Amino acid sequence: MMQQIVSLTSQGQISIPRKMLRYHKITQSGKVMIVPTKTGWAVEPVADFWSLAGSLHKYAMKGKTADEIMAIEDGAWEKTAVERYKKSIKKAQ
Repeated sequence: MMQQIVSLTSQGQISIPRKMLRYHKITQSGKVMIVPTKTGWAVEPVADFWSLAGSLHKYAMKGKTADEIMAIEDGAWEKTAVERYKKSIKKAQ
Protein backbone atom coordinates (compact mmCIF):
# COMPACT_ATOMS: atom_id res chain seq x y z
CA MET A 1 0.00 0.00 0.00
CA MET A 2 1.33 3.43 -0.93
CA GLN A 3 1.60 5.80 2.03
CA GLN A 4 3.08 9.24 2.50
CA ILE A 5 2.93 11.93 5.17
CA VAL A 6 1.64 15.31 3.92
CA SER A 7 1.19 18.67 5.62
CA LEU A 8 -2.19 20.00 6.70
CA THR A 9 -2.37 23.80 6.41
CA SER A 10 -4.08 26.11 8.90
CA GLN A 11 -6.91 26.42 6.33
CA GLY A 12 -7.45 22.64 6.43
CA GLN A 13 -5.87 21.96 3.03
CA ILE A 14 -3.52 19.18 1.98
CA SER A 15 -1.58 18.56 -1.21
CA ILE A 16 -1.75 15.08 -2.69
CA PRO A 17 1.68 13.98 -3.91
CA ARG A 18 2.07 13.67 -7.71
CA LYS A 19 3.08 9.99 -7.39
CA MET A 20 -0.27 9.19 -5.77
CA LEU A 21 -2.19 11.22 -8.34
CA ARG A 22 -0.49 9.32 -11.16
CA TYR A 23 -1.32 6.03 -9.44
CA HIS A 24 -5.01 6.90 -9.81
CA LYS A 25 -4.48 8.34 -13.31
CA ILE A 26 -5.35 11.88 -12.22
CA THR A 27 -3.43 14.23 -14.51
CA GLN A 28 -5.13 17.56 -13.97
CA SER A 29 -7.10 19.41 -11.32
CA GLY A 30 -10.48 18.01 -10.46
CA LYS A 31 -12.62 16.73 -7.63
CA VAL A 32 -12.10 14.08 -4.99
CA MET A 33 -14.49 12.68 -2.40
CA ILE A 34 -13.54 12.76 1.27
CA VAL A 35 -15.07 9.80 3.12
CA PRO A 36 -14.93 9.67 6.93
CA THR A 37 -13.64 6.41 8.39
CA LYS A 38 -13.29 5.21 11.98
CA THR A 39 -9.66 6.35 12.10
CA GLY A 40 -9.63 9.37 9.76
CA TRP A 41 -10.57 10.03 6.15
CA ALA A 42 -10.30 8.28 2.82
CA VAL A 43 -9.77 10.37 -0.30
CA GLU A 44 -11.29 8.89 -3.46
CA PRO A 45 -11.05 10.18 -7.04
CA VAL A 46 -14.33 11.30 -8.63
CA ALA A 47 -15.01 11.23 -12.37
CA ASP A 48 -15.29 14.73 -13.72
CA PHE A 49 -18.68 15.46 -15.29
CA TRP A 50 -17.04 16.92 -18.41
CA SER A 51 -14.93 13.79 -18.88
CA LEU A 52 -18.19 12.01 -19.67
CA ALA A 53 -18.80 14.30 -22.66
CA GLY A 54 -19.93 12.30 -25.64
CA SER A 55 -20.78 9.17 -23.66
CA LEU A 56 -24.48 9.57 -24.52
CA HIS A 57 -24.04 10.92 -28.05
CA LYS A 58 -25.69 7.86 -29.62
CA TYR A 59 -28.94 8.81 -27.84
CA ALA A 60 -28.92 12.46 -28.89
CA MET A 61 -31.61 13.81 -31.21
CA LYS A 62 -29.58 15.78 -33.69
CA GLY A 63 -31.08 18.42 -35.96
CA LYS A 64 -34.16 19.00 -33.76
CA THR A 65 -35.16 22.01 -31.73
CA ALA A 66 -35.95 21.74 -28.02
CA ASP A 67 -39.66 22.16 -28.83
CA GLU A 68 -39.52 19.32 -31.37
CA ILE A 69 -37.79 17.04 -28.87
CA MET A 70 -40.37 17.86 -26.17
CA ALA A 71 -43.19 17.10 -28.64
CA ILE A 72 -41.60 13.73 -29.44
CA GLU A 73 -41.25 12.97 -25.72
CA ASP A 74 -44.86 13.97 -25.06
CA GLY A 75 -46.00 11.67 -27.87
CA ALA A 76 -43.95 8.80 -26.50
CA TRP A 77 -45.38 9.35 -23.02
CA GLU A 78 -48.95 9.39 -24.38
CA LYS A 79 -48.34 6.21 -26.38
CA THR A 80 -46.93 4.48 -23.29
CA ALA A 81 -49.89 5.61 -21.17
CA VAL A 82 -52.36 4.20 -23.72
CA GLU A 83 -50.46 0.90 -23.91
CA ARG A 84 -50.46 0.57 -20.11
CA TYR A 85 -54.17 1.36 -19.99
CA LYS A 86 -54.93 -1.30 -22.62
CA LYS A 87 -52.92 -3.87 -20.65
CA SER A 88 -54.76 -3.03 -17.45
CA ILE A 89 -58.12 -3.48 -19.21
CA LYS A 90 -57.06 -6.89 -20.54
CA LYS A 91 -55.97 -7.99 -17.05
CA ALA A 92 -59.31 -6.84 -15.57
CA GLN A 93 -61.35 -8.91 -18.05
